Amino acid sequence: MRRPIVTVTPNPALDLTYHLSHLEAGGSNRVAQPSARAGGKGINVARVLQKLGHPTLSVAPLGGPLAARIHSDCAASGLPLEAVSIAGHTRQTITIVDGRSNATVLNEAGPDLSQPEWTELLSTVERKLVGAAALVVAGSLPGSTPPTMISEFVSLAHRQGVPCVVDTSGEALICAAVAQADVVKPNLAELRQATGIENIEEASTALLEAGALRVVVSQGEDGLTAHDATLHWHVGGLPVQQGNPTGAGDAAVAGLALAVATKMAWSEGLRLACALGAAAARQPAAGAVSPADVKAMLPQVRISSKRRADTKPD
Repeated sequence: MRRPIVTVTPNPALDLTYHLSHLEAGGSNRVAQPSARAGGKGINVARVLQKLGHPTLSVAPLGGPLAARIHSDCAASGLPLEAVSIAGHTRQTITIVDGRSNATVLNEAGPDLSQPEWTELLSTVERKLVGAAALVVAGSLPGSTPPTMISEFVSLAHRQGVPCVVDTSGEALICAAVAQADVVKPNLAELRQATGIENIEEASTALLEAGALRVVVSQGEDGLTAHDATLHWHVGGLPVQQGNPTGAGDAAVAGLALAVATKMAWSEGLRLACALGAAAARQPAAGAVSPADVKAMLPQVRISSKRRADTKPD
């Protein structure tokens, strides 16, 4: 039996997605009933892994009136969920997708967690990592949580001998790198904002020098770049048809997690991550992919690598 990949969503949400032919900013827009589903990046990653047939376990703090809806949706979707009860109210997000597949996202901040609630969340993750194949920590931190909290999750994974993939932003991204996460996956804007460096290779090098083992940067239709101690990789993007691009990064993280969990060749893991991101962008809601789309896209992914300028040849 394959070992599960544990995903942690520190700041889960009920995701509402509206689809419009045209969004009139500052005007009145008539909309159909939105789709509503359990969300947050870690849960979206778990959905994609489920589609790929890999077992998962999602861990998330939940509280308030939306908690029951998230529980119910995960159960209906067949997603195993280990919830930590909190006093605060779980947030919701609103995504508006227009006819050109442009997405406008409204993100609430999420509730603060008390110290006992954080302790319980960390203890739950630690228990669930026993026998796990990998840990994914994805998304923002709730409320006024200090960014150093990301480091606690990475440390738990290391103590269990489990690889850890982190997808976050801001100072928390730096903290994940300092904690020596196996993979950190910002998008291009997040990379530049966290490091203050415009050049992709230089900014990625800064995260490597901070301690990250691998840095993967998602760039939408321009594909991915990846960086480790010796190589830079470029993975070409794929054309995307009409859909919802907000889940593409989460799908790419699912591919990276599967790669480190199964010890897949890194080039093939990057190829899978790129195909999953493009396939997810075709879907109406985040966390969805068509395995048929992924299978069709994989042979189209072009990947190349070059040796880092500051390393010596073999």
